[in-house]
Amino acid sequence: MIPQKEKINERFDLKIVSQTKSPTDNGYGSIDTSVYECPCGKGNVILTEENIPGYYDFYTSFNCSECKEKYELLWGMGVSPGHSPMIRKKL
Repeated sequence: MIPQKEKINERFDLKIVSQTKSPTDNGYGSIDTSVYECPCGKGNVILTEENIPGYYDFYTSFNCSECKEKYELLWGMGVSPGHSPMIRKKL
């Protein structure tokens, strides 16, 4: 019998702590920063989105050494406006 694999793309619904929206220097678009509570509740996950006409990029980071050891950020896997970053347990 083949052992059952753990779900690797499990979405953790992270609780939002704060959001800020800053206009760019040239007035076109914004830089949006969202801070989420990390899974252990002792730190946070920071999502920064560059929403500029014709350009979109995002950066996500852990601000918690405990969760940084246990989880990994899934790049390009479902970060979209209004959704928390997608993370999974490290394999």
